[in-house]
Amino acid sequence: MEKAYSTLTIKSVDNEKRIIKGVASTISPDRANDIVEPSGMLFDLPFPFLWQHDHSKPIGNVVAAKRSSKGLEIEVQIAKIKEAGSLKDQVDYCWNAIKEGLVRGLSIGFIPLDYDIRSGGGIHYTATEIFEVSAVTIPCNAQATITEIKRASNAGVRLSGSGHRTVKLNTGGVKLSPISADIVADDLNHQEKLLAAQIAYADPVKRKSLLEPFIQEFGTAQADKVRLMADSLRGDL
Repeated sequence: MEKAYSTLTIKSVDNEKRIIKGVASTISPDRANDIVEPSGMLFDLPFPFLWQHDHSKPIGNVVAAKRSSKGLEIEVQIAKIKEAGSLKDQVDYCWNAIKEGLVRGLSIGFIPLDYDIRSGGGIHYTATEIFEVSAVTIPCNAQATITEIKRASNAGVRLSGSGHRTVKLNTGGVKLSPISADIVADDLNHQEKLLAAQIAYADPVKRKSLLEPFIQEFGTAQADKVRLMADSLRGDL
């Protein structure tokens, strides 16, 4: 899983409903001179909003997103836990840290599907798939910001819709390194790498449905290479 970083600016706060509106990533290069192609970013709505990329600490969901001249604009619903206990304490702490401006970074967690090496240094990612966005303390791209926290009744209606769907988004500015995945995937062609990216975070049933026709056509040995790259993308190697 790779990550793209941004900075947050909060314009307003409403404690009654926990809706964050902001720019999760921008179209400018990050401090490592890497760029994500705006038209090549895919994900399913809604998807998790985490604390510091800790998968054991989800604090809400990204419920809406759209393209704009600023990059990837998102709306996040932070959970409001009623029952007293450690979960409520954790989510309330995170919410207060964000709204008071103590945590001002956003980071996108994703896997690269295709990329080119930039002539001036850095990487140009032409296709990516997002799996989560996190609130983080230290940003890498200085232009992406949280712009507003507002009432749920006014948020997410235009974009979130109903159910899950795949959305193409404009964004950029990440710090990535595909080297480990490349080593695993030396013998894979472009389509096989895309398959590896698809199954990396698929549930077991979906993973099986994607691999079975591939195995029938290309054999178990090649499918094992695809599985190995998927494990690398997921961080299991």
